[in-house]
Amino acid sequence: MIVAQSCQSSYGFELLPVPAHCARLQLREVQRRWAMWGLKGNLDVEVHEGDFRTHPMVAKRLREADVVVRSLHTPAVCDS
Repeated sequence: MIVAQSCQSSYGFELLPVPAHCARLQLREVQRRWAMWGLKGNLDVEVHEGDFRTHPMVAKRLREADVVVRSLHTPAVCDS
């Protein structure tokens, strides 16, 4: 959610349906709270569901990116 507050474009790719759904809910909630408090937050945030390695939007977003943040939260990666 820090990226949502930064006023920069942000695109997230979630492999699994439940985390993708939660990310979309969280995004809608922060936008609702901004509106409730009369704040102007970053509305240029997208969450995509699918495999980062094969999703059709990845190549487009990588060409536009200034910074790429990669985060893997799987037991195999966290334990290594």
